[in-house]
Amino acid sequence: MNKYLILIIFYPFFCFSQEKESSAAKDTLLVHPQAVSLSSWKGKGAISILGNQTAFNNDWVGGGVSNLAVNAKFEYEMNYKKAAWTWGNRLNLAYGITKIKDRERVQKVDDLIEFSSVVGKNTGSGYWSYSGYFNFKSQFAKGYNFGKDGSRTLVSRGFSPAYFQIGPGLLWKKNDNFQINIAPATTRLILVDRFFTRSKKAFGVDKGKTSNTEFGASIAATNKFNLFKNVTLENLINLYANYLEKVANVDINYTLNMDSTINKHMKANFSFQVIYDDDTTGNFQVREMIALGINYQL
Repeated sequence: MNKYLILIIFYPFFCFSQEKESSAAKDTLLVHPQAVSLSSWKGKGAISILGNQTAFNNDWVGGGVSNLAVNAKFEYEMNYKKAAWTWGNRLNLAYGITKIKDRERVQKVDDLIEFSSVVGKNTGSGYWSYSGYFNFKSQFAKGYNFGKDGSRTLVSRGFSPAYFQIGPGLLWKKNDNFQINIAPATTRLILVDRFFTRSKKAFGVDKGKTSNTEFGASIAATNKFNLFKNVTLENLINLYANYLEKVANVDINYTLNMDSTINKHMKANFSFQVIYDDDTTGNFQVREMIALGINYQL
């Protein structure tokens, strides 16, 4: 595994860990006590519809293919804090398609279902807590690899594969936007449709089977901060090492999201994702997207 790539991935988590005290926090002290919510739960989220288009006329000699893409995203967080207890929950849903000129079929460009939950009880030592971690990740629809001749090969389906992770550990949590959870005893369950394992092993599930249970260690970290005024940068990383097989082959899932708020209901988004999973391609999978669209805060 390339050690320099790992350094690049972790670098943003620590370079911007110090946050400035916001003026909004100071203004809260001036609000009448009855106007301040006493609830231990705090929720926030957003719905976004993002799109991009590239078009060329018949006389364009620079090369290129006209295309149109539309992406929908739903993000919601529900966080609990009372005394020594914290409980953070996050739901991410995304789906996107693109239509390329002269191709009959639309192609999928984004597809994600992910729910993460971390409950923690402070150890009495700074930001550290005993924790319990859960993560579910899958997709909505079928996925294909497209050939140059227009052919396509089915490589995945809705909820196939589906990944579950659960385990105890330690949580270092400075705030809701900066936390690292270390779970050295994590169970991971992989579910897959029998269609993909009829003739060979797929997604870490043996030939002829529909599930596989692994035991290993996981690290999940989140860091979100304001890079500039109206520009938010978010880093998400999940690492997993299977104790039972090829422990040195660490699975990596890293995502960088940069959101730029244009006005109350419009934003620009840049997303960059790197995945390494020895049970799939065995190579680094890279995805990036730039889009402009409508945003509604919940």
